[in-house]
Amino acid sequence: MPQEPHILGVCEIKEENDIGENAKEQVDAFLGKARDADALAGLVLEMDPTYRLIPAVRRTELASMALETGRAWAHELRATHPAEDLALLAQQLGVEVEFSDEANEAGDVVIRSEYYDAPARIVIYQSSLEKTREVIEQAGLAAAIDPGLLLPIHLAHELFHHLEHLKQDRLSQRYKVPTLRIGQWNLIVSGVRALSEIGAHAFVQAWLRLDWFPFAIDQLERLTRGDTRDPVDRWNEFSKKRSWFGGWK
Repeated sequence: MPQEPHILGVCEIKEENDIGENAKEQVDAFLGKARDADALAGLVLEMDPTYRLIPAVRRTELASMALETGRAWAHELRATHPAEDLALLAQQLGVEVEFSDEANEAGDVVIRSEYYDAPARIVIYQSSLEKTREVIEQAGLAAAIDPGLLLPIHLAHELFHHLEHLKQDRLSQRYKVPTLRIGQWNLIVSGVRALSEIGAHAFVQAWLRLDWFPFAIDQLERLTRGDTRDPVDRWNEFSKKRSWFGGWK
């Protein structure tokens, strides 16, 4: 059965890009944290709907496992496929890359890229990437985050999800939590999707040799748009708009 597409780049759409003083302070503070992969991986995990169901003693271990897997897969792939051209690499791995001029927007969110496994396909939403590029440049963050890396970052991110498909080893399924329990019986269990996302970010960082963790793009863009909400609360609001089967409510 085809898996729900992996989505990268969810941000609230604002009409203005003016940054308030509070947001500026948060951007400056976050820039200092952009190199802390462990902390950002922990934030990605905390944003997962299943986070509260994961025992506290396992959370750091799981985030570290996902980080290490992403890095290891990047090194393994580079050893067998040294091509720097990610589009060529995608072709070698049997995945089609589609560039769409349409903006993938639903309500108040915009999505920059997606991966589908049946058939294997990566969709890059160019207008969405351009919006992110403009936000980064207008906020004066181009020195910290090179806008020219946006396309390679998104291609590499989705290629990691393709590797999960090829290896039949989805990080999101390595650890399960009970979402419905009656007494001692677990009637429904769920994977932890954030583990796949952490692995993808780590893969991107290792493949592109970045000195900052790619998840920083989402957070910095959010702050430069003036959205100073707690990122966990913000993600939970977004998640409520999607059904369990990936459709929009």
